[in-house]
Parts: sequence; C-alpha cells; structure tokens
Amino acid sequence: EGLLIKGGGHKMAAGLTVARDRLEAAMDRPFAPRQEGPFTLAIEGDPGDGSTLAALELSVTAREETDAAVLDLQLPAGVEATDALLASIGRGSSVASVEPREPGFFRLRLSPMAAGTTQTISLPLAFTVTGDLRGLGAIAYPLGRPGEMTVLPPRRL
Repeated sequence: EGLLIKGGGHKMAAGLTVARDRLEAAMDRPFAPRQEGPFTLAIEGDPGDGSTLAALELSVTAREETDAAVLDLQLPAGVEATDALLASIGRGSSVASVEPREPGFFRLRLSPMAAGTTQTISLPLAFTVTGDLRGLGAIAYPLGRPGEMTVLPPRRL
C-alpha cells in the first residue's frame, strides 16, 4: 500500500515496505514520543543565540546490545545539513556514517553498542534565522529493525 510523503515542500507517493512506511510517516507528522525501540534519546545543551554555534549534544543510550543504530535527526528552520556540519558530526568516535536526507534531515549510523552504554554526538549547529524555532526531533532504531523506533519529539529552541 502506498504512502503520501511530504517534506521540504515536496510530495510523492511511494509504495514502500510497512516498516519503512512507519518510519517515514513518523517523520511527516508531529513526532509523538515512542519508546518501542531499545534506545533512550536526549538532547541537552545551549542552542545559542544565532550569532554563535549551538553547544548541543545528542545522547543515545542502549537498553540492549545492538549491532548498530540508525538515527534520523530533524534540523530546525535555518539550519542546513552542510558538508561542514556533516563532517564535524562524522568525526565523532561513535559515528560510523552520516548523510543528508530530505531537506531538513540527516541520518547517522552509530557503531555497535553494549547494553547500558551511551554514545554522545556533538551537534555544532549554526542557525541562520532567529525567532520562535522548533526542531531536533529524532528517530532511532536498530539497524535492520526500523519498526522498533524510539522517537524524541521536536522541541522549542
């Protein structure tokens, strides 16, 4: 069965697998908190004031051993997934890969995690706009098991 995916001003109909449908559907509507996956997510730090880089960190804690985690992060308005941002995030010791996705998102693949361990990813975001901004919604799931999602809803910045 198809799904209407909207994002970045674009709409497309897609005949995707059920697991992929669930992930993409979660990214298209307001992120509802979910704890169906083996991860706990938290974003802490200072978003800055628009003239400095944000000093934010994303923490991913595994409640069970996983071979790898996939994490999709929604960027706030005024933040682009530039090559410099992706390279900076990709230098983290726990980051196996990072890639831009649809406008306003990027995807991380994290290295394997033992139960009870936490990986922290620095998010040196540069905001190009100010005002009442929301963003930094995150979806994490074990590689190959996208139906087991943990969802952190966007927050006011």
